[in-house]
Amino acid sequence: MKWHEKFTNPLVFGFSSEKYGGIDWSWKNQERQWHQNWLAKKNDVVIHTKLSAENKKAVLDEFMTEVDKENRRVKDRNNQLAKNRRAKK
Repeated sequence: MKWHEKFTNPLVFGFSSEKYGGIDWSWKNQERQWHQNWLAKKNDVVIHTKLSAENKKAVLDEFMTEVDKENRRVKDRNNQLAKNRRAKK
């Protein structure tokens, strides 16, 4: 796991699952999380809470619905910036 040089340990976040309660998680590569145009994928998430493989998959699916909303905002922003750059030419 790679984390930002500013921190001595990885940043661990919390997520409240409707079915499984509080879930501790982090990004696999915590350098990327600071980039404005980074699109997170399912394999970028590390679940720290002890769960069975089946439950971990269910939690990841639930978590990714929220991440997908943020990814959509990032894509829309990137597209708008590119459109603005092309309009200036």
